[in-house]
Amino acid sequence: MSNFTVSLCMIVKNEEKYLKRCLDSVKDKVQELVIVDTGSTDKTVEIAESYHAKVYNYEWNNDFAEARNYAITQATSDFILILDADEYIAGDINFTEALQDRYDYYITGIKNFSNNGTVYSHDAIRVFKNGINLSYYGRVHEHLDIEGLNLSHGKLGKLINHDGYQKQVMVEKNKYERNMKLLKLESKENPTGYNLYNLARAYKQNEDYTKAVETFKKAYSLSKKNAILNDLLYQLVDCLRLQGRFEEGMQVCEEAIEVFPDYTDLHYVKGLLFMEAGYLEEAKQAFQKCLLLGEVENGTTREGTGSYLSNYQLALIQEEIGERPDAIEQAFLSLKGNKKIALPFYLDILLKSNVPNNDVVESLNNLFRMDNKEDLLTVVSSAYFIKHPVLTQYILPDLESFEPNIQAVAYMLSKNYEKALETWVKVDSISEVDIPEVLTLLLATNNKVCLKDLRRSINVSDKEWKMLNFVLEGNTPNNYQISIDLQDHLLKVAKNLIILQEYDKFQEFSKIFLVQPIHYQLQLCEILSNFRFDEVVINLLLDIIDKQPNSEKALTLLGEVCFRNGHYGEAVICYERLNEINKKYEYMYRLYKIYEKKNDFDHLFKINDEIKRNYPYSLLSLGN
Repeated sequence: MSNFTVSLCMIVKNEEKYLKRCLDSVKDKVQELVIVDTGSTDKTVEIAESYHAKVYNYEWNNDFAEARNYAITQATSDFILILDADEYIAGDINFTEALQDRYDYYITGIKNFSNNGTVYSHDAIRVFKNGINLSYYGRVHEHLDIEGLNLSHGKLGKLINHDGYQKQVMVEKNKYERNMKLLKLESKENPTGYNLYNLARAYKQNEDYTKAVETFKKAYSLSKKNAILNDLLYQLVDCLRLQGRFEEGMQVCEEAIEVFPDYTDLHYVKGLLFMEAGYLEEAKQAFQKCLLLGEVENGTTREGTGSYLSNYQLALIQEEIGERPDAIEQAFLSLKGNKKIALPFYLDILLKSNVPNNDVVESLNNLFRMDNKEDLLTVVSSAYFIKHPVLTQYILPDLESFEPNIQAVAYMLSKNYEKALETWVKVDSISEVDIPEVLTLLLATNNKVCLKDLRRSINVSDKEWKMLNFVLEGNTPNNYQISIDLQDHLLKVAKNLIILQEYDKFQEFSKIFLVQPIHYQLQLCEILSNFRFDEVVINLLLDIIDKQPNSEKALTLLGEVCFRNGHYGEAVICYERLNEINKKYEYMYRLYKIYEKKNDFDHLFKINDEIKRNYPYSLLSLGN
């Protein structure tokens, strides 16, 4: 095995927060560190020198390619590795082994981590031979000019992690304004498909979707044979989705899938389009197609589109259409691929299904290592957010290591109400998100001493506080309009009482909502429906519909409760009325499914024809 050397080449400015992590990841893997500083005023240079790097000062000229080319001319090794300070090498690579074939350049996978836990991956040339006259071009999003060159190449897999696109990093480094300025200049001087594509992505990142769509369309006309084309089409469809331009988005998406039928990301964004437009069966089919195709191995992709993200979207849809056991299964499968995204939903749906705590613990222990601090905190934070009683089991062994608010909620969920109140009283300021838990305790205990002690910590007006006292003493506020914020708190209290199985307290407390606007009564009905108190829900909804016979929300809720309980005749009445009020696809399709259940073929054929006339993208119209 021949020996050769590798130089790391970087350009940096004010990277003291990230540089050490980057250099630690590579210091034992390369033979030379070349760092070009473009004007740091922090400890960046000092940190670089502590790693015995060769540091060069360079006057910034608003051109990343120019600075990058200066850096690679300083390298003396056989190969050059390119990294930015907010990137780092993932895993334990041995370049002597990985570069043994001595190709001219190597395509490297880069994983970009976002704030919401999703990962966007793309490929780039980050390792190449020194001395073969390769150079960078482009003021920003610079890349090597290999066009027309007869060069050999290999692949290194997903080697690099990058968190520079996370919102806090973009703000800290002022990347939005800097990149936009350079991209506009570069696109004006050199309006290639690639430059316009990057400019459009910057518009999208800044949530200027109108300009993003216009620029993606310009980029498309210049990118018919470009490697970026599949992602360009994905980004264009996604922008149309974000603007609510469903018909246009579907048209572009269908045409794109004809060109890239195996590009999972396009099927995923198709599912999102359908989902947001109310085509739930069609969305379900799109996400199932994603799972069939699996993950995209190379090129630009969003990690999880062929696995855990599609599992999660399927779980949301299946819960929405009443297929709860399937929703639980899909959420579990999502968690096997990613431990965070679906966890709150999974715990919430298990809670609503009244799954015993021991079974929940067994399920979580199959997914998480509770002796691992990160795993434990992930479970605890989600259980705290959902108010799942399983929280108690996970924090009691080491109670004092958790924040007082988490301790107090755990005591409440274990029905140790006095201890929970005692914990809250010691808290100087109770956050907005914890107010419903405190109110739940006060209602459950009628502890007037704590009520006075907690006044200083709860941020509500004096009028609302007086109202709360009145309610917590078991009174019903007739003809009193409670503020929106307080109403939201009280709805969460109602849910907490169900979780705690304090049904007598709930029955008394829920009278508050019966004298409030219909909007809040319907939210209470939703909570009860989620926990499958269907008889109670039906009675409440019939009263609401008697007062507001055209309430779409009330009719939809009643129709769904009747449908899942097999009361198809009553469900038909609800959805036929809804279809008269508003000819939405979701109403028509539900009618179709009910007629199908009833074997009512005359009405089935009529609604089928109506759907085909009005909704060309439905499964029925496409003949699926």
